[in-house]
Amino acid sequence: MPQKKLSSDQIKILTDSFHLCPSSLNVQGWKLVVIENPEFKNWAASAFLDTNPQRVKDASHLLVFCRKTSLFGDHMNRIFATTDIFKKFDAKVKGFIQLFALIGGKKWASNQVYLAFGFILAVCAENETGSLPMEGFNWGRLDKILGLNGFKSVATIAVGFAHEKDSTNPSKLKISRLPLEYVIEIR
Repeated sequence: MPQKKLSSDQIKILTDSFHLCPSSLNVQGWKLVVIENPEFKNWAASAFLDTNPQRVKDASHLLVFCRKTSLFGDHMNRIFATTDIFKKFDAKVKGFIQLFALIGGKKWASNQVYLAFGFILAVCAENETGSLPMEGFNWGRLDKILGLNGFKSVATIAVGFAHEKDSTNPSKLKISRLPLEYVIEIR
């Protein structure tokens, strides 16, 4: 419900957890934008599709997961400066990153963001924080609204408290999953 907000402690758990998310090669090529201001949420909602604009407006907070547009230069220098192990492997890691950039860097960088995205969804579940993952938005429009510079939005999570009347409220839905043997194979 739009009137009920997550506490600052609940948001701190999410932001601290994002800060500690794992990434391949410890690249951390991402940013989390936390939108709590109602007016700003309304602007952001204009970039969303279908029933998502109202969900954005009603959410306590909107988490926008973004990827860096370039992993080189200052960003990479910061990574190498903060991690002693990279000092030994500086050229090797830079070589891996250059290879990833050549064979689909945007996709690789977005996949890294999805590692953090899944991690935060698990943190929400563990802390009984309502969460609604969403990709149904116009990336270019949202990036412009957020004034992203050097980043591109990838996915979002609306966090807060679900409307009791919302028929898509997960607490009201019967969990439906394919049979275990269909989705898991042990060899």
